[in-house]
Amino acid sequence: MSENQALNPTPTVEVFYAAKALLGEGPFFEPETNQLLWVDIDANSINFLNVDTAQNRSIKLLDTVGAVIPIQGSTNLLAAVGRKLCIVDRETGAVIEELASVEEDKPDNRFNDAKCDVNGRLWAGTMAKSQTPLDGNLYTYAAGKLSLCVPGVTISNGLGWSLDNKTMYYIDSPPRHIYSFDYNLADGAIANQKILVDFGKRGDIGFPDGMCTDIKGRIWVATFSGGCVSCLDPKTGDLILCVEIPGAKEITSCCFGGPDHSWLFVTCASLSPTAGPNGGSVFVIKDLGTKGLPANRFKH
Repeated sequence: MSENQALNPTPTVEVFYAAKALLGEGPFFEPETNQLLWVDIDANSINFLNVDTAQNRSIKLLDTVGAVIPIQGSTNLLAAVGRKLCIVDRETGAVIEELASVEEDKPDNRFNDAKCDVNGRLWAGTMAKSQTPLDGNLYTYAAGKLSLCVPGVTISNGLGWSLDNKTMYYIDSPPRHIYSFDYNLADGAIANQKILVDFGKRGDIGFPDGMCTDIKGRIWVATFSGGCVSCLDPKTGDLILCVEIPGAKEITSCCFGGPDHSWLFVTCASLSPTAGPNGGSVFVIKDLGTKGLPANRFKH
């Protein structure tokens, strides 16, 4: 049986937490606390969802929160707050340290999705709240240094890496592209940008948003306005499996977690009247026939 055939075509999909988030995003599973960390960008909140009890704790910040990532060797969190990268207290949301600030000349801009590579290097992108084309950028932050890596993006979104860390995946949502880059893990350099998947040419409904990868290196992509999570071949971009998310259209991101990282958690939004009755909820997909690896943490 091939790796692709090993996936269960009829997994279990259910609402895990009826959050009714405005813009639920950025799920990150933390095994030692058995919590799913996620953000509601437009509500300025970081959320801690207990996977045992499905109880959620929320803390408010003073600006939009595009992403939250645990820090290696610390209980504090890295948060993308407005146009700033900050270290925040996980209990109160208080800013402990401001690491970097970007695009002071663009007050309409904010950070959106962010991920770390296996060495703890942060990748974080921006977008205009008005979604002005090409007004965002993709940055890296490591060892106290912020670097601009991909200029002129519209809605900087999902990030991920191949199992050998030689390829980085990156999504800019409005052009409906998943890009691939050659990746140098030692210094975080990227090269040879290519379009791996063009959702427009494929005829897919919706826009690629957040993403993650599984233990076979397959790409799992949330589809905003498409009501599904798609599994794609990392070499060809071909569709392997599409999992419909019931009662929700604005699917924003996904990550593996839960028992042995075998569950796929899915966030979504409720930004429009067509978002669906389950819009803004956190879903879980079980019995997929695969699992993920622990997510990478920020090295401060």
